[in-house]
Amino acid sequence: MSNNKQQNATKPEDKKKEKEKDFKFQGYHYKAIEKRYHGKSYLEISTELSAEFNKAIRHQTVRRWFMRGGILESEYVDYCSKENDRRQKAMFQQMKKIVIKIPAKFDELLERQIYAKDKQTGEIVETGIKQCDMVTVQTLKLIVEMLGLKEAPKDGEDPLDAYFDRLESRHKNDADNESI
Repeated sequence: MSNNKQQNATKPEDKKKEKEKDFKFQGYHYKAIEKRYHGKSYLEISTELSAEFNKAIRHQTVRRWFMRGGILESEYVDYCSKENDRRQKAMFQQMKKIVIKIPAKFDELLERQIYAKDKQTGEIVETGIKQCDMVTVQTLKLIVEMLGLKEAPKDGEDPLDAYFDRLESRHKNDADNESI
């Protein structure tokens, strides 16, 4: 009889999973997931879905969909995980494009000159004085620290490659840890 009680204890979870598999998601369910991911409230979601699908959807219903044990709970978690990974990869690709421009920007920022108006001609001319303010210096130091570029590069080695190699390995390790 104790075996029977143990089986009954796990059955509600199994029933829930079976119920989710049998449930037919509608277009408005997927729209609700997207809207929730983008920070919409239950009331906003219900109002927008009602208007879009010509169906009366109450905000309490939407709230129940997302609550623990709700029909959209696991779908929402999966969507968030996939969307966050996609966004991280897109950001990583954009960073690769931008980071190669940083050394030139550093030079440009450090080479800025103070310009002044010539009293005789009225023209704006270079003074020969470098304009390297503390904000620029601190920003550059912070960027160098964030990218891990403190060390001088070894001959023929691009420090940005080392940075992205570290970032890729960290991302790969995070993915491996999630699969365990």
